[in-house]
Amino acid sequence: MTRPIVLAFKFLQTQSMVEIWLNEDLETRITGKIVGMDEFMNLTLDEAVEHNSKFNSQKRLGKLVIKQDNICLMHTLEEMNL
Repeated sequence: MTRPIVLAFKFLQTQSMVEIWLNEDLETRITGKIVGMDEFMNLTLDEAVEHNSKFNSQKRLGKLVIKQDNICLMHTLEEMNL
């Protein structure tokens, strides 16, 4: 089993587009490229976009920091296109 920090570092190295599900907010997803992270797995995303499924809306956020305790799930969007 791959540790989450190892997976996040792999996404950082490959500049993959990722989707992040937020903790305690089932309607909101954040997509973007990981451009920085620390040892606690706080992430800096570039080209971040907030997707809200309840209102079927998108909002461009640009550069964004997400604290690790707000991350519920993270996956790359490139794998979904295989």
